[in-house]
Amino acid sequence: MRTRPLILLLVLALLAVAAAAPAGEIRFAALARPGTAQYTLALKFKELVEARSAGRYTVTIDPAGTPARESEVLEQLRSGGLHVAVIAAAALENLLPTTRVLSFPFLFATGEQADQVLDGPLGAAILRDAETIGCRGLGFTEGGFRHLSNSIRPVRTADDVRGLKIRVTAAPVQTAFWSALGAKPTPGPWPSYADLEAGVLEGQDNPLRIVEAYGFDEVQPYLSLTRHAYIAYLNLAALSWCSTLSP
Repeated sequence: MRTRPLILLLVLALLAVAAAAPAGEIRFAALARPGTAQYTLALKFKELVEARSAGRYTVTIDPAGTPARESEVLEQLRSGGLHVAVIAAAALENLLPTTRVLSFPFLFATGEQADQVLDGPLGAAILRDAETIGCRGLGFTEGGFRHLSNSIRPVRTADDVRGLKIRVTAAPVQTAFWSALGAKPTPGPWPSYADLEAGVLEGQDNPLRIVEAYGFDEVQPYLSLTRHAYIAYLNLAALSWCSTLSP
């Protein structure tokens, strides 16, 4: 995962936005714990904005490393209660249908392929479409590839997932994918550690960095390196806030 170059590119884009903002607080929703790409990006943004503005701006990272529901954060962003957020494309599928293609299984073989697509016409179209939901699309952050873990059995073939209750985002593409394989996709709150530990949910699919950050390996003894889907995060700013900034 090429987190560092991606972070620096996004920080440059966000600095251009922040440079036109009135002095004061910039609220950044990272929606993730320390150690993840989103939180690392937020910390770097905070460091550079506060240093380069000589204290003119302060950046508050919400919710301070404790994930909130993405739907709630998106609503705050659209209303101007938050200024910047990093939100998974899958969480936007119902509001922003153009993001659905990014969740298609086995769409990308490498991160480089994903970069080429997201830096091209499709990525530009998705970022433009963000304005229809009250946000300014600033760019993308790489989340990595999803891998499947579960508490029931090793998964070596597609048939092995049949019947597994797998935690999913309430999004069409991910739900349809697991259903087609005979699994039982189950929307659940994030993070789902308690449900995974209790057996209410039997599996989940996320990049290894997230598995480690949230301790899913503690309650999920079986891990299959499937790389079955790529996670792209949209870097969004509140359109209502951006409209108050000078060009």
